[in-house]
Amino acid sequence: MTLIYICNLLLTILYAITLALCSHNFLFERNQRIKKILLALAVFFIFFTLDNWIISMTELIASFERYYNQTFSGLSFIKTVIFLVRNYCMLFIIRLLRQEKPLTADYSILAGNAVWMLIMPLFPSSQIQVYLYYLPNQLFLAYCGFLAAQKSTASVSQVGQKYLKKIALLTALAAFFIFLEDSFVIFNIDNYDRLDMRIQNRNFSEALFSVCASVLTIYYLIRDYPLYKQTEKKKLSEEEQAKRYIDAFCQDYQLTKREKEIFLLLLEHRHNQEIADALFLSLGTVKTHVHNIYVKLNVNRREAIGQLYQQYCQKIKD
Repeated sequence: MTLIYICNLLLTILYAITLALCSHNFLFERNQRIKKILLALAVFFIFFTLDNWIISMTELIASFERYYNQTFSGLSFIKTVIFLVRNYCMLFIIRLLRQEKPLTADYSILAGNAVWMLIMPLFPSSQIQVYLYYLPNQLFLAYCGFLAAQKSTASVSQVGQKYLKKIALLTALAAFFIFLEDSFVIFNIDNYDRLDMRIQNRNFSEALFSVCASVLTIYYLIRDYPLYKQTEKKKLSEEEQAKRYIDAFCQDYQLTKREKEIFLLLLEHRHNQEIADALFLSLGTVKTHVHNIYVKLNVNRREAIGQLYQQYCQKIKD
C-alpha cells in the first residue's frame, strides 16, 4: 500500500512539473502554432493527472473501488472522456508538428472510437467486453505512431522532425506493450463476476508511457524550446533592424508612403504588373511612381536600386 501511494505521488509530481512548464511557456509564447502545441500538452497532462487520481482512489480506498467497479464495471463515462481528450490531444500535437490540419479521416476515427467506447459498457460485463473497450485506444496509439513516422508534405523544422521520430517510436512501443498487458491482465487476473469482482484498473505500461511522455516534454521545454526562443528573438531582431534601415532610407530620400510600398516590391525584383496587382493599382500609376523613385534615387535602372540600398545599409553598419 505504501509503495502504491509513493508511486501515485511521484506520478502526480511529474505531471504537475510538466503541466507547470507547459502553462508558463504558453502564457508568454507569441507563435500561435507553438502556443497551440503547449496548450494541447497542458490539457493532455491534466487528463493524465485526473486518470491517475481516479485509479489511485480505487487502489487506496476499498469502498470507492467497490463502487467504481460494480457501478461502472471499470468502464465509466469519465474514463471514456479521458481517453477521447488524450487521443485528440495526441493527434492535434502530431498534426501541428507536421504543420498540417487534422483530416476528415482523423475526426472519423476519433468519432468511431467515441461511439465504440460508449456502446461497449451497455453489454454484459465480461472479459471480452472489457478487452474490446480498451482495444480501439491501443489501435489509436499505433495510428498516432504511424502518422508521426510518415514523411510530411510540409516543410518541417529539424526540431519538429526529431520529436516526430521520438513520438512515433514512443507511441508504437506503448501501443504494443499496453496491448500485451491488457490481454494478459483482463483474461488471467481480472474477475468480472459481480459476486467476486477483482479488477486491476492500472495499466503499468500506460503509466510508463505517461512517464516517458512527461520526460520527453520536459526535455523539449528545458533544452530545445529555449534554443527556439533564441532563434525567434534573433529573427525578430533582424526584422526590426531591417525595418529601421528601410524607414531611414525612405526618409533620407524623401519617398512617400506609396513610393515606399513600391520600393519594397522593387527590392524583391517585382515587375510593374506584379506591383500593380499586389497594391491594386493601375499599371500607369505604378509606372509613374517607379519613375519618381528613379528620380529621387538618381538611378536609371532597377538593378541600381538594390545596389544603392545595400550600400546605404553597409554605410550605417560601418
